[in-house]
Amino acid sequence: MISGMLENIRLTTLLRYRAKGGKAAAFSVLFFASTLSFATQQANPDDLRYQLSRAEYFLYKAPKTAIEHIDAIANLSEMEPDLQFQANLLKAQAYLLLFKQDEAAEYLDKVFTLEKAPAFRERIFSVLYTASTWLRRTNHHETTTKGYTCALKHASDSSQKLKALNGLANTARERNNLVVANSLYLEAKELAERLDDSNALASINNNLGVVASDRGNRGDAQNFFKDAYMLFQLVPNKSGELNSGLNLLVTMLVNKDEAMYARIHSNVRALVNEFQSTSRVAYLNWVEYGHARLQGKKLTANEKAFLAEEFKHLDDVGLQRMIKMYLADDLGVTVAVSEVNPKMEKIDHAWVEALVACNW
Repeated sequence: MISGMLENIRLTTLLRYRAKGGKAAAFSVLFFASTLSFATQQANPDDLRYQLSRAEYFLYKAPKTAIEHIDAIANLSEMEPDLQFQANLLKAQAYLLLFKQDEAAEYLDKVFTLEKAPAFRERIFSVLYTASTWLRRTNHHETTTKGYTCALKHASDSSQKLKALNGLANTARERNNLVVANSLYLEAKELAERLDDSNALASINNNLGVVASDRGNRGDAQNFFKDAYMLFQLVPNKSGELNSGLNLLVTMLVNKDEAMYARIHSNVRALVNEFQSTSRVAYLNWVEYGHARLQGKKLTANEKAFLAEEFKHLDDVGLQRMIKMYLADDLGVTVAVSEVNPKMEKIDHAWVEALVACNW
């Protein structure tokens, strides 16, 4: 209807221009038409909310698609603060799922500049949890523990409590405190089963697999990873499917389970290609060289040097430990696991101090 109105305005303008030679009149009506056309291009709040709801729908299924939905919103910075907040939080979460820590940090900074927006208070748990996960991914573990503890303080239901517990357990695991990590995971698993939360249960199974792997329990590790991989496919959660799939491939190599390796390898490789995460590409390279070694291939000096460089791109200390324990020695590659930051240190983001203080 609006496009028809605009066409009529343009036609009327053209006729008036031809009949009267009135450039001023033509310009006036054309200006009105172009103004109306511009106005129709501006999405109303309901349209924006719909676009953001679509982004939220795709967040775990296809993080790149979620970002594309948000990027399609014109003039977002001119919208009301609540909508800006929601868009920036979703982008921070999506980039974390894509293992792009720098981009996630950029949008977290924007989120915290909008802390006066009503939506910030309403979604305070998601903000704190996302920020804490970024800290964990960047190896600021003491600060991370304080962040997840703050998130737990602001959890408004059992589902949020479950996420915070899982985050605290992940941090303990990465600090190699396996007893605490295992205890927290089991507490979280019991809660996930009560809530019938398949996504959380898949994540916890994957993490229990990493703990079992760290303890050298290869059979238990494979079973946990297999359960996680299958659950993530059912949810679906592609990011989780990718992580658990890579972990599962490692245990299959260690356990010499060639048949299962062949069954899932192509799917995991497709996920790595889809996500294009530097860390996960590096992980897959280690896995595939490990498989080649299992089939009798000896690595050249150049290939060993390549894997040593790839090891530095692995963004998870627990993952580095697993690669070193199960693949590096067999492949003859010398690597050093990144040090976990043992104490609080200055982090170049203004919101960190507020997160630690937890005075919201």
